[in-house]
Amino acid sequence: MKNSFIPLRKINDRICQEFGLDIIEEPQDKGKHYAEWSAEKTGKSWKARLRQTIDKVLPKVRTSP
Repeated sequence: MKNSFIPLRKINDRICQEFGLDIIEEPQDKGKHYAEWSAEKTGKSWKARLRQTIDKVLPKVRTSP
């Protein structure tokens, strides 16, 4: 089952080439699990809250002696 998308990806790439569309050679980012994506959208993600907290305190840390 793993890598079963490869034949479909090759077909998709060929269609994109025919229509002059860009082809993603190797995706750089790992996708998110649906639960994580959903939690971010509803504001309940601990990772999103952590990012917000870091963004909030970072300017204060940089300006402190």
